[in-house]
Amino acid sequence: MAATLAPSLLGQHCRIDRGPNWLFVRLPKTSAGSPTEHLVDEMWEICSRHFTYRLVVELDDLQAMPEQLASQLDELRSKLTAQGGALRLCGANTKCEQTLSGSHFALPLKNHANRTAAVQG
Repeated sequence: MAATLAPSLLGQHCRIDRGPNWLFVRLPKTSAGSPTEHLVDEMWEICSRHFTYRLVVELDDLQAMPEQLASQLDELRSKLTAQGGALRLCGANTKCEQTLSGSHFALPLKNHANRTAAVQG
């Protein structure tokens, strides 16, 4: 069972849990004013602080995937992979999946049904 982490930079906007060898971040519904600009840096800081570079981002609450957010997740994946970690996504609806699999990414960002499936890869 995952333990909820103390609030952090993302804590006021996201739910952050820790499981064995993985961090779980549940993104809230985004709107035009949502803070996605520093998402990569903030998630990287959380991973570094917990010495865990395997991250599952839960997208269940998103109605749509802003292009900026998709790009940030792609950048985060590259950074985590370079550290020997992994980024997995879960809970995205069909509309979000279409954005994540866009041709502008070197590799599509794959969506999993839930956090268990994401961890299992």
